[in-house]
Amino acid sequence: MIKFFRILIVLILSSIYCFGIIIKGRVITIDGKPLKGAYVFYKSRKAITDNNGYFSLEIDRKRKIRLTVTHEEYMGKEIVLTYKDYSREIIIMLVPYIRQSEEIVVTAMRYPEPLTHVPAAETVITRESINEKMPTNIADTIFDNPGVSNIGIGGFNKVPSIRGLARRRVLILIDNSRIWSDRRTGPDASFLNPYDIEKIEVLRSPSSVFYGSDAIGGVIHILTKENFLRDFEGRIYLNFNTNNKEKKAGISFGKRMKNFNFYFSLQGRDGENYHAPSGEILMSHFSSFNLTFKTIYKSENRNISLSYIGEIGRDIGKPKINSSTKPTWYPEERQNLIIFHWNEKKFILGGDFSFRAYFNPNSLETRKEKISSFKEKESYALNKSKNYGFQFTYSKKIMEDLRLTGGIDIFGRAKVEAKNEDTYFNSLGEIIRKRLIYPIRNGWRNDVGLFISADYSWSSNLDLAGGLRIDFLKTKVSKTSSLTKFETSKSTWTGFIGASWSLPYGFTFFGNLSRAYRFPSLNELFYTGITGRGYIIGNPDLRPEVSLNIDTGMKFIGKRIFGGLYLFKYTINNMIEYYEKEKGIYTYNNIEKGEIKGIELELEYYPVTGWKIFGNFHSYKGKSLKTGNWLNDIPPTRLILGTKLWKGKFWGEIYGIFQKEKNNPGPAEIRIPEFSVFNFKTGIYFSPSMQFYFNIANIFNREYKARPDPYSPFEPGRSFILGINYGF
Repeated sequence: MIKFFRILIVLILSSIYCFGIIIKGRVITIDGKPLKGAYVFYKSRKAITDNNGYFSLEIDRKRKIRLTVTHEEYMGKEIVLTYKDYSREIIIMLVPYIRQSEEIVVTAMRYPEPLTHVPAAETVITRESINEKMPTNIADTIFDNPGVSNIGIGGFNKVPSIRGLARRRVLILIDNSRIWSDRRTGPDASFLNPYDIEKIEVLRSPSSVFYGSDAIGGVIHILTKENFLRDFEGRIYLNFNTNNKEKKAGISFGKRMKNFNFYFSLQGRDGENYHAPSGEILMSHFSSFNLTFKTIYKSENRNISLSYIGEIGRDIGKPKINSSTKPTWYPEERQNLIIFHWNEKKFILGGDFSFRAYFNPNSLETRKEKISSFKEKESYALNKSKNYGFQFTYSKKIMEDLRLTGGIDIFGRAKVEAKNEDTYFNSLGEIIRKRLIYPIRNGWRNDVGLFISADYSWSSNLDLAGGLRIDFLKTKVSKTSSLTKFETSKSTWTGFIGASWSLPYGFTFFGNLSRAYRFPSLNELFYTGITGRGYIIGNPDLRPEVSLNIDTGMKFIGKRIFGGLYLFKYTINNMIEYYEKEKGIYTYNNIEKGEIKGIELELEYYPVTGWKIFGNFHSYKGKSLKTGNWLNDIPPTRLILGTKLWKGKFWGEIYGIFQKEKNNPGPAEIRIPEFSVFNFKTGIYFSPSMQFYFNIANIFNREYKARPDPYSPFEPGRSFILGINYGF
């Protein structure tokens, strides 16, 4: 009898399990709007979303099921649901083929704004794009975008440039927090794990009004992950590069509990010397370890977050053509970026309030040797500082069509120290002399900026924006190698006015006029000693740079096509130029006036579902208006063309980079020949949880120099890069 009842219970439960259940959900766009006409498939069953994006669909009562979602103007998506998801509303976000039509950006106007309304040239690099590239650093992540190039010698710590402006003229932000660096070429943000990034916004227009000094050339704003679709999610990734035996491994976790989100990640990467077609490139090795932690509280009107991004880099080589006789490397680099952010909607008088504070104690060691038949000299440099910042911003709509934003920025550096130690040896390896100097002791810099801006929608098609800012700057050094004490105070103003005009058939025109500035860094003013490239001599008489900038362009946005044409001209008074004083020794000086102008094009086209054609082009010129001499860092004319195909779980992409010769080098540069390089990328989505990536860089194993630095070595030859990304 008992056996009979057991069998009966099993049969009843089995019959219940076989019955289907109804799930309900909603399909939205990347800006949160409902998406009508999306198809949701489960096996042979389907549902279509209504005007509000809602759907309902019968599924089998299984532990795990897979849905496929499609739309004629959006990229398809597969999602996996479990028991926990069946009882609640399912939210599915689809990405349009042309993201620019819906992308929301924060960098250009300091608050969320549709990309089509921004009166400036801006590009967004998505998390999916970053995963497919499997980049080693931030410079590799953004290099193939319009107007972006790299400067310097190369290696792990590449420095990005925008429109021929770099060396602290392009501001790098991580979650709105300013990144400083003691490197001669400026910050590179290579200490951040690319897999921790949600997206990168590259603003190719001056933005001193919102960000103060160092934003003459634009802003690279890196936004880290903070939103999770499930209560718990994790990811493991492994990468390997055959050229330099680069190994990269990492793990991350995301946890959502009511109003709280938690994110944690660890990553390690290690690479040996890479190879060009002609042989091994010495001192191109590196090793780095990253730790990221972030906790977020979110409610309807409040967002509070606290995050930590830390890195220890060891034995980071600086590859040069003379590395065999003058090897240079960074024995250790430490970054400890702590960020606190509080955002309150409907605050005083119904406006939005934001407070952000960040603090980053950091250090960088540099070591250089001079070798003939024996080691003659060893030089060591230590730079360390405590960088900080505070931001208060208040934004309010005065009327339906007018928004005012104002705030105060405080950012600076404290306890800046620079030490140089030279040790000399005889042929027996014995120390015969030592010299110790302190180029900077107790350096301090503080910038305080007050700004206000207005954004007015004149009509549904015309958007006007403008702003003013005044900055107060103080610099103080207790002791340098040549001065006992130095202290200065300056003030300056900046402003901009811009407009964005939307026309029928998807055309948008924009233009802006702005005044920007850059105050010389403590290192440019005072640091004298070794760098990753050579020996530098600071100049305490440098004057601040002030620029007048004209930026205009046209965008065309259709359902399956996007095109952009951009023109600009920057005139920079007191432009700080660096030049070679004698062999291997560099210094800085002001030139009367420098001018950079250029044109950019970009295209993205989807002829049919599953096929994309893309490309971009730039051509720039940069001269001194007084002498007619060419400027440093102006990249050669470049064209990128490629195509990408999707078929089921497979995708593949091939693209070429075509760069003209550099026949107009600046005072610290050389001529370099033209080159063309082809790269291939492919991937397999085994499931929404498992992805496999495979890239071939420099398919035809071309030997070329990408940058006109006299000491820049050849770029890597053919390499095969493998990656596995598993989510759970």
